[in-house]
Amino acid sequence: MKCGFAHTAYFVLFVIGMGLPLSCAEPVCVEPGPEEPPPCEMTPFSDPCPTDTTVEPPDAALGDCTRLDDGSECMLETAFCFDRGICQDGVCEPVLDTEMDCPQDQDPLCVPPCCKTYCEPATGECTLTVRQQPGDWCNSDEDVCTLEKCDTESNCISTGEYITCQAEMDLDPCSSWSCLPEEGCIEGPFAEGNACDDGDPCTGPDTCQINVGCTGGPLAEIDDNNICTEDSCDQGTLVHEPIVCEQATDKCLGVNECDPLGSAAICAIDPATVITCPSTDEWCTFSQCNSGTGDCDTLNEDNGTFCCVDELYSIEKFTSELCSEANNKGFCLDGQCMQNCQPICDSLAPGQCGPDDCGGFCPCPNGEVCNQGVCEDICVPDCVAEGKVCGDDGCGGSCGDCMGCDGVDNGLCDNTGQCTTVCCPDCVGKVCGDDGCGNDCGVCEGCDGPDNALCLPNGTCDDTPTDCKALTVCAAHCGGAGSCINICVEEACTSAQSAFALWGGCIISECPVQGASCIQTALSGPCGDEMASCSQLPTPVSDCFEIVACQAGCSSGACAENCKFQAPAAAQSLYNTWQSCIITTCGPTQDTACWEEADAGVCNSAMLACLAP
Repeated sequence: MKCGFAHTAYFVLFVIGMGLPLSCAEPVCVEPGPEEPPPCEMTPFSDPCPTDTTVEPPDAALGDCTRLDDGSECMLETAFCFDRGICQDGVCEPVLDTEMDCPQDQDPLCVPPCCKTYCEPATGECTLTVRQQPGDWCNSDEDVCTLEKCDTESNCISTGEYITCQAEMDLDPCSSWSCLPEEGCIEGPFAEGNACDDGDPCTGPDTCQINVGCTGGPLAEIDDNNICTEDSCDQGTLVHEPIVCEQATDKCLGVNECDPLGSAAICAIDPATVITCPSTDEWCTFSQCNSGTGDCDTLNEDNGTFCCVDELYSIEKFTSELCSEANNKGFCLDGQCMQNCQPICDSLAPGQCGPDDCGGFCPCPNGEVCNQGVCEDICVPDCVAEGKVCGDDGCGGSCGDCMGCDGVDNGLCDNTGQCTTVCCPDCVGKVCGDDGCGNDCGVCEGCDGPDNALCLPNGTCDDTPTDCKALTVCAAHCGGAGSCINICVEEACTSAQSAFALWGGCIISECPVQGASCIQTALSGPCGDEMASCSQLPTPVSDCFEIVACQAGCSSGACAENCKFQAPAAAQSLYNTWQSCIITTCGPTQDTACWEEADAGVCNSAMLACLAP
């Protein structure tokens, strides 16, 4: 049982028809039906009810109407074409998928598919007809492959055309496509040989190939049949780039060009471009091509060159027969033909040279050089001819220098003009090991004297076994680990072990309960002499070395850390720099051999900065 308002819709229509006001009334209890909506209708009462249909009066006597939640089922009063309604913002809205399905055979003048019958919203009757526009597509034969259109009388008429599946073929040209009446376009087997587009505009024609897909070869028209162009395709655009020939630096030699008539792309000088300068038609000047510009420059003949003074004969340049008369013979001087001068060259004694008294010069024969009026042979150095790299060149000069270990050392030049090979020792940064010439750069001191087995590969000595200071450094690296300190002690010399035991025993005596503060006080007080004897450093030692010595006396990690934290900030900074180098080089493991090599090599400068007093 539920309480509602019986026959509400009919009663509301009656009241409205009588012109009576609507108000909330006594709810009536009715048996709910299987599809009956919730009690949200309105019935007459003393006060006007809301105009919506989504209210429920919990207290009808007071006229208190309450709106139902959105989504609640409600009774439709106007949307007669729908079976169900739901409350939405106080309004009963139809559920769209419950619209009435009207039969399509009631009106002989409205036949699907070009005309359909729908429910009339105002009446709820299937009387609304909707016709498609003439020319709209339709389908009356249940064959999706035939094309039909609606005519002006709403008849579905065949156009005589069929679906060709062209759109599918355009998207996938390498598959065969066909149209089935019930399914439409379906994909078939691979269509080998079909035209397609591989997406590369520089290939063609493109065809479908089995196991390859759409592919094409190079464009046939890429070659312009000109051997002097480099042909290519760029994004579908044919490019014919002319071949550029390298040009000679001497511009008088002509232009180097590709010969289009040749059998291959070969660059050659175009004879028509070779610069040939014409004669100046003047006795004392001549024209010569300028290699830098390619222009013909007018230059002067050498002073003293024969010329003809009479201008009448100037067109017969260099034809001395036309200047047979003595007064017409002359000589060139600064580009001008000078008259009545007889050069003195013929009167000079053999082996003499110099000015010819006509503005010219009497040269030496046979390639000799003129030296203060006397012809002398030219001296040619014999360095190249005799393969000499040092020593006298035969003309008062040198063929080169020999380099010794300390610079130029021509004492190394032998009598054949060759430099004697010498071995220069290489001991830069090394104190031991091979000097590269079969000798040693120095000797390492071991427990029992010289011991080159202690020489590290970098040319420095492994001094861990040699002194107490190195043993102290090794023990400090251990960070208070007793087993590690024992290894450092075992690798040390007996003398280093004894010295280390003296100041270590002093620390134990002064600080039976180990602590960084006590150890540092003991090192600067009663145990100072023993530490100084071990470290071999002048006292007072540096604050950074006190961290090292303090840590060497610790037997726990906490003690070792406190040794550092109780030191001044500057000492901590030096210590951290050194230890960071050790950890970077050797890692966090207790590798005494690596520590020794690092302290002697890449970390040596950081260690010395810490230990320096």
